Amino acid sequence: MTTKNASNWAPFEACLTEQRQWIERCNTLLQQSKTTSTNFGSADHLVRRLTNLERDTLIQVCHCQCSDWSQVQILVASSQDVSHHLAKQVSRTRFSGWVLLGVDLNENNVSVQEDKKNDHDFLPWGVHKNGVVRNCILEPGCRVYDNAVVSNTFIATNASVVQCGSISTSGDKNDDALEVEVGPETGGSRPITVTIRSTIIDVCDSLRGIPTNRPCCLDAVSRSMNIVASHAKIVSTQLVLNVSLATHARIEGAAHVSDCTLLEGAQISTGSVVKKALLQWNASVVGNSSVSNVLLMEESSIGPNSFVSETIVGPDSHLSAGEVHASILGPNSNAHHQSLLIGVLWPLGRGNVGYGANVGSNHTGRLPDQELLAGEGVFFGLSASIKFPLNIGNSPYTIVASGVTLPPQNVTMPFSLLLMDDNGKNVILPGWVLTSSPYTVVRSEAKYKNRRKAKRHDFYTGWSMIRPGTIDLCWKARLVLQSKQKSPHIGSNLLSENSRKAGIIAYTDTIQRYALSGLFHRIIELQQKMPICSQWISKLFKEIWEAPDYLMGGEASTSSEVTWPVMPWEEGNDSWKHECAIIRQEFLAVSVPKSHKEKVDGLRSLLVRFRELESSHAQKVFKSKKRDDLRGTATIPGYAQAHVLAEDDPVVKSTREMSRHMDSRIQKILTDLDEGQRSRL
Repeated sequence: MTTKNASNWAPFEACLTEQRQWIERCNTLLQQSKTTSTNFGSADHLVRRLTNLERDTLIQVCHCQCSDWSQVQILVASSQDVSHHLAKQVSRTRFSGWVLLGVDLNENNVSVQEDKKNDHDFLPWGVHKNGVVRNCILEPGCRVYDNAVVSNTFIATNASVVQCGSISTSGDKNDDALEVEVGPETGGSRPITVTIRSTIIDVCDSLRGIPTNRPCCLDAVSRSMNIVASHAKIVSTQLVLNVSLATHARIEGAAHVSDCTLLEGAQISTGSVVKKALLQWNASVVGNSSVSNVLLMEESSIGPNSFVSETIVGPDSHLSAGEVHASILGPNSNAHHQSLLIGVLWPLGRGNVGYGANVGSNHTGRLPDQELLAGEGVFFGLSASIKFPLNIGNSPYTIVASGVTLPPQNVTMPFSLLLMDDNGKNVILPGWVLTSSPYTVVRSEAKYKNRRKAKRHDFYTGWSMIRPGTIDLCWKARLVLQSKQKSPHIGSNLLSENSRKAGIIAYTDTIQRYALSGLFHRIIELQQKMPICSQWISKLFKEIWEAPDYLMGGEASTSSEVTWPVMPWEEGNDSWKHECAIIRQEFLAVSVPKSHKEKVDGLRSLLVRFRELESSHAQKVFKSKKRDDLRGTATIPGYAQAHVLAEDDPVVKSTREMSRHMDSRIQKILTDLDEGQRSRL
């Protein structure tokens, strides 16, 4: 994963260029409309004053009104009189101020893709039945129908503004930048400046005080008029103020939209009130939602019935029926039910919020100035109550069980389960997800891959759950559990001896399986390049011995670490060196240089261990799903007929198939090692 490849940022550069082109197009026409010349234009259009016949046609045939017809000019690809076109394309509209009125000479041409059409796309082009059109540029081939007031607005060819109340601007300049105050609601803040092209990378840099230099994401674009680009539309909305819509963006049936920028495919609809919002590609606000001072990244959505303010919503994230305030939600974050999030810093996202979860106890009785740092993939269960301040930023993929009340604390135990025991005490099961619910890990890996629709952000959001950063956290957590000392890393939760031992096993198996998987794939690569067994073995061990030591020392930290999580895109691309460091420290068989026979024996032991871990993992995935089946069939009539059981589950089947495939490949390598040994005798 790299963020330095220029091609990764090309879509954001292109977006900035397109925005500037629309503004330049608008400004050019605006300047042409103010020229004192009779005719002024280019090869594809001409800006000119009305002829007497055209003016009379607008008054007498089209039934239009204007206090000063000299301020109305024609935008047309002809110097000839176009009165007969005006008679068809303009009617019952009052013009005020200056107006640049486009006239299309090819009235029957329709350039709308079939899959993009709706009823309004079949309206004839033209300007009809508007209360007031003032200080506007209406390009040829646009649709402006049945609006009360359209003011200071550029409407491009094939764009539609239909059945709206007031569309206007306020102030001299508007731009596509926001300052979003996340974290403490009062008593301080973490102001983050974003533009319509910002990424989670930019947000995380700003959150940590790291300067960035990406003009395509940071440069704001100013405009003096509303812009409605080609194939964009504003329909049936009472109040629209200071907006810019890119191609195929739409505002439809909203109640109030102001100070908003919408990129291609973005939409605001169905009774929503949206103020100061930036909507990237295909983002949406729907269903009577209330949104203010919010950035929605690509393919994210808010609604129905949501209240969101002062929040940055990452790509592919979805919020509905709840409240979110002063928060950062990273990629693939989901809160589909009625819940509350306040002051939540969740930069790596991928989490889920259950119904009734209250992740917003940010008030101490003095000020609402507290906040929460949530780790990647954390799950807040039904009716969980989270008190601030809380730091589980370095406890990725941890589950907070239903009904748990978490007091303020700092927990650094990845893949854990936090739940309440029979005595009402909170207990922690370190690494529980890895051993008791590995089905969750396997399914989630596939889910994050398959549900990632934000293609422009795809280059940095596709990280693996099991990677160097999370393995390092597992390593540190294991050191804490092995020390047997009272540690702040488990927070204020109870840790039993059985849970401590189980956590050590869970982390050890995961660390070793990760490293040995890297070893296995490196062997496959070397075998393809070096057919002689002794050659690739020597090369393999040389790489293991020479890899730098990535990991912390052998002692657990007894102090409470307060650090930001390591960002996946900052981990680098050479995981093999990281895996080598683990192999060297985790397995004595390769800790020092040995003879060829000892190398082969050591390698054999590592591969046998990897085969055991793969087989055990497949069995645990099956058992974690089977456990649900057994409980369900013993509880619900007809459960087996209504559910996909473990034996037929696609996640279980693919895991088992992968395990069998790996077993076969491992056996082939072991056979090659035996044959290589015999050839040396």
